[in-house]
Amino acid sequence: MDRREITKNYGVYETRETPELELASRVIKVLQHPDEIEHHDVVRPSDSIRHLSNAIGKKELTLNNTPFSDPKFSVRARLFSPFSAIGEYGKLVDKYVVAFDAYERKGTGDFCYDERYGHYARQKKQAGLVIVLKKAFAGPTDRLKLTVRGMEWDKNCVYGACIKPEGIEWFRISHKDANGNKLSLSSVFFESEMFDPNSEKAAQLNADLEEFLRTRGQDA
Repeated sequence: MDRREITKNYGVYETRETPELELASRVIKVLQHPDEIEHHDVVRPSDSIRHLSNAIGKKELTLNNTPFSDPKFSVRARLFSPFSAIGEYGKLVDKYVVAFDAYERKGTGDFCYDERYGHYARQKKQAGLVIVLKKAFAGPTDRLKLTVRGMEWDKNCVYGACIKPEGIEWFRISHKDANGNKLSLSSVFFESEMFDPNSEKAAQLNADLEEFLRTRGQDA
């Protein structure tokens, strides 16, 4: 969705960034400078990062950049120091941003051949970024370790966003249904919901991003 505004000024048409596009641009800039980098191998079907990769498939994106969508793949997580934001019950909660490169679900790059599959496939190009807001818990020494490991939907993370120059689209991932009931005893099953960019929930989450940017020296 293109959220640029076109204005007419003395017969000259000008393109102006909307607040949503401007926010996306600032976030993308900040995400290029993480505090830490962590590499993580996605192996188990119940891995929360696999759930994330599957969920963003609704937007034709994936975290799996292997041309043949191998079941095992690796991600490079960008980790950022915590910031405080208003939580679900109006209390301040420390959170930190975890960001991943997102790729085309169906590759459009150069062809490559793999003997295991016996055919060609196209390389997947990077198509944006995906972030997750993870709750920050200090360890026994009160020294927070930034890590993507131990990420669990419903426990320390619920919301994420697909971020492109065209805008930010928030979503929710949960092992519970709309009534709060567990979908299964297995942690493999989950539900995902995309939020309307104009919804109240998207506005609240954008406010969290503004606070994150403020702590990174990127005030509006």
